[in-house]
Amino acid sequence: MLVVLPAQCELLLSRGDIWLLVTLLVIAVLIFFFTETLIPISGDNLIIKSDDEVIHNIKLPHHGEINVSSDSGEVIIEIAGGRARIISSPCQNQICVRQGYIRPGSPPLVCLPERVIVDITAENKNYDALAR
Repeated sequence: MLVVLPAQCELLLSRGDIWLLVTLLVIAVLIFFFTETLIPISGDNLIIKSDDEVIHNIKLPHHGEINVSSDSGEVIIEIAGGRARIISSPCQNQICVRQGYIRPGSPPLVCLPERVIVDITAENKNYDALAR
């Protein structure tokens, strides 16, 4: 059995390596912060459908919550920062809640048991078609 004492351990990272890692981490956090919160997304519409019928067409950016009535209860949709997510649903598996936020260009949120679809559509499309 080999026992390593603290006095025998070598420092694997130099001070320069640690400063480089800290700098890269700070830059990554700042990029995430600016792209997720400060860049406003506009010119898009949030469309909420229930039973294949459009019940809400909201111009983004918009902030707030929307309650959509379904057969089993209410689906609660949160809209913030040009994004939307389902925060509560009476369905059993909660797959729609675990999908998280959607933004323009991402697939729609679908709650199949409650027949609710949440989608963000771009008003000004810079492309002819989108293949996934």
